[in-house]
Amino acid sequence: MQEIVDDVLKAEEQAEAVIQQTRQKAQQLQNSVENSLSEKLKKAKEDAQNQIRETVEQSKAKAEKKYRQVLEKAEEDNGKFLKENSDKVEKIIDDIAALIITPEYKRE
Repeated sequence: MQEIVDDVLKAEEQAEAVIQQTRQKAQQLQNSVENSLSEKLKKAKEDAQNQIRETVEQSKAKAEKKYRQVLEKAEEDNGKFLKENSDKVEKIIDDIAALIITPEYKRE
């Protein structure tokens, strides 16, 4: 009878050892999965940040190019306007200068 009890206790101890080993392996597996997931998430964030940075740089370069084109066109149009209307501009300037330097009582 004692032999049966000893066998049962020994089987329980072996079962407990197997359960403990299984728990340890499960914990190791869970830690491994969490670490792997964390690394993949970190990599995905870095990739997204790099992609956003590249997109922003490209957009900025396009905007600067467009700005330079518009500025160049405006300067060109301004020069053309002044060239075509230089007589009118000079007359307006002369009129304004005369208005400023002529006393009010002498104006018509």
